Amino acid sequence: MSSVGFGPLARIDGPRPIPPRYGLVQAATAAAAGVSIITDVDAGGRERWMNGVELFPYPSDVASSWNACALGTYRQDKNAGSSVTNPQFDPMVMYLPVTCDGIKIPFDDDAYRQRAVAAFEAKESAGIAREFMRGDELPLNPNLGNSAALNILNSGVATSPTNGLALLEWAIAQTGSMGLIHLTPSMLAPLGQIKWDTDTGVIRTPAGSVIIPDAGYAHQSGFAPTGGTKASGMRKLLAA
Repeated sequence: MSSVGFGPLARIDGPRPIPPRYGLVQAATAAAAGVSIITDVDAGGRERWMNGVELFPYPSDVASSWNACALGTYRQDKNAGSSVTNPQFDPMVMYLPVTCDGIKIPFDDDAYRQRAVAAFEAKESAGIAREFMRGDELPLNPNLGNSAALNILNSGVATSPTNGLALLEWAIAQTGSMGLIHLTPSMLAPLGQIKWDTDTGVIRTPAGSVIIPDAGYAHQSGFAPTGGTKASGMRKLLAA
């Protein structure tokens, strides 16, 4: 049996790329997540896309008790506190390669640009997360591959997701404040203790720590911090 068609095929859009719901960039739009992505122009119109930024951190020590009746001066009976460091971040530029063909794709420039922007917005978070994990292009920026700035838990030995979550919560608790847990989307699946905070649009552990399961963390090919070894099971636990 044969059929005869008339005219060119109708061209339709789709499927449209959809941004991840709980990625790193998406967490930056939820104030409760504690994530900030600094844009290239500040509120005053000053550009910083060439020079980057320097962070002025809040005090990192936990609160301590003090006996008001202790002998000596106030200064003598209190801890001096940790020294403050000012991390610097060089500017990061993300791009999405696009191949076009003016013969096969008879779209006008604006329409084609809109399609490219839609694809980029859906995939931008994974690119940022990958760079934050590995520091491939900007190794001097603080990243999760710099062992000198990390506390590798469980002696770097692979463990179960449940125990890994418990170890990370323990490390976060030592700071006395809320923490962020970065993991692959696949590692999120076996963690039955998580909960979706519908009021703030983030995923949390029972203790309230925010979980960011970005797809960019899944593109690591056995990634391990500098000087470490690749884990055969769960990724090594990193506490920044």
